[in-house]
Amino acid sequence: MSTQTQAVSGRSAEKYEVGQRLICRNCGAEIEITSPCTCQEPHQVIRCCGQDMAPTTGQNVHLGDE
Repeated sequence: MSTQTQAVSGRSAEKYEVGQRLICRNCGAEIEITSPCTCQEPHQVIRCCGQDMAPTTGQNVHLGDE
């Protein structure tokens, strides 16, 4: 999976693909993108615990596959 990054108000905004999983490095919360941002220039900034969430590494497990 790939992401595109652009600066938005001093922060980076990413365009995530369907199925991309993100994790909070502080508390461990995870989310999965089920409907991506459709803007021509992505404005999707997903935060938790005051920090941008980071893409997970390793194998993705999609909702319902656990």
